[in-house]
Amino acid sequence: MKKEVFIILGLMIIFSLPLLSALSFADNHDVASCKKDCITVKKLSLEICNTAYTQCRNICENNSCRSICSQQKLNCVKNSSSSFLVCRKACNDINIFEGCLNNTYKKGEPFVNGCDKCVCNINKKVSCVRDAYCNKNVSIGMEECTQAGGLYQGICNGPYFDVFCSRQKLCICQGNSNYTCPSNYQCLTDFVSPNKRISHTIAGWRDLLGKPLGDIGICAK
Repeated sequence: MKKEVFIILGLMIIFSLPLLSALSFADNHDVASCKKDCITVKKLSLEICNTAYTQCRNICENNSCRSICSQQKLNCVKNSSSSFLVCRKACNDINIFEGCLNNTYKKGEPFVNGCDKCVCNINKKVSCVRDAYCNKNVSIGMEECTQAGGLYQGICNGPYFDVFCSRQKLCICQGNSNYTCPSNYQCLTDFVSPNKRISHTIAGWRDLLGKPLGDIGICAK
């Protein structure tokens, strides 16, 4: 029983130390030191294998038991070598752990870049998706919008007999009727229509009756 406990504790150390060391050095972006540490940990793990083997042999009373000790040592050495390879690979992949844009953003960190919503990927590359309203707040009540001279409705496209509007109602500004926004809002003209069929219908923005609105914007802050 003592032998089994000792072996298990030894293997836990062998499996955990190399990878933890590699990741620790990876945080410091030092490949050479990381690999050197892997070698040090491998030597320690082999010492554990040998010590476990000696402990095992000392409590054996027959050849069958000694044979088990030898097999356990063999497995221990193999595990040590496998862990060493994992550790070295983690060192080689240190660059993967680095952030994006000169480490301005960490791996997996989301950020806003103008009208884009971006995220720093594991390969140090940035993926961005255009936000429909340039990451601005377009929530506004109908009363506040209309009192300020805005048009409160969804974004609509299509001919007068088949107008299609977004579910979200917004405060529309500018356009042919020169709609205006509340004082604490700006008229955002660089927006993306939420209507997916915009490219399959008549071009241009419309009111609920299909009347052209001209070059409109969305009140945002």
